[in-house]
Amino acid sequence: MKDRQLPNACHNTHPRKTDGRVLLPKTEHRFGNNCGKHKDSLAGQYNYQDIIKPDEEDPDHFFCFTQHGTIEIRQHLSERDRHRASETLRIFNLDAQHGPLRSMRKSTLQGYLQTAEEFAAMAEQFEEKEWRPLLEEELYRIKDLPFATAIKHLLMV
Repeated sequence: MKDRQLPNACHNTHPRKTDGRVLLPKTEHRFGNNCGKHKDSLAGQYNYQDIIKPDEEDPDHFFCFTQHGTIEIRQHLSERDRHRASETLRIFNLDAQHGPLRSMRKSTLQGYLQTAEEFAAMAEQFEEKEWRPLLEEELYRIKDLPFATAIKHLLMV
């Protein structure tokens, strides 16, 4: 199966001030606290307005995932959005070189490769109206799982 492009970040919302610098609130990520821990203590200084907030903006616009667990910045972005995407990956330690969640995403996605191949085969053999309801059902089942966005992008035909 060829690499599929699959975009996800930690869930954060409101800024706070600490020692004169503005930070996002401490992060309690539902799949561990890797992103928030890095953001709160290891990311260095950053402008909270540079962070993409998935509850306010569609991360699909900014990122794509590969089946290898890597988050890549989409090519079509403006310079400003490209900077924001890059900063979001850096601040939450989601970049390919350093991000500890990459291997966790990759491992999770490996469990869905066969399902993705089956959907791709159905898409080639049948009309969309015949296989799309099955895909939608699968997307509904995975919506609350860890790395759901990555799984969704892997399954999309």
